[in-house]
Amino acid sequence: GYSDHVISLHNLACDLRRRYMKTAAVSDLQESIKLHCTALELHPPRDHNQSSMLHELTLCLSTGYDKLG
Repeated sequence: GYSDHVISLHNLACDLRRRYMKTAAVSDLQESIKLHCTALELHPPRDHNQSSMLHELTLCLSTGYDKLG
């Protein structure tokens, strides 16, 4: 279903960020950011999971800034 797709995108994005932290493969971090953005675009507004998704996107962006400038 719809919500399963959003959660799957979110989970994949989180897994890619974790893999980036181990391997430093920039493509993993870039893909994670794209997937987080897509999941948020598909996500219904004001849902209880939205803050978690925004937090994870913030972590990706912060990591990218810290590591890549």
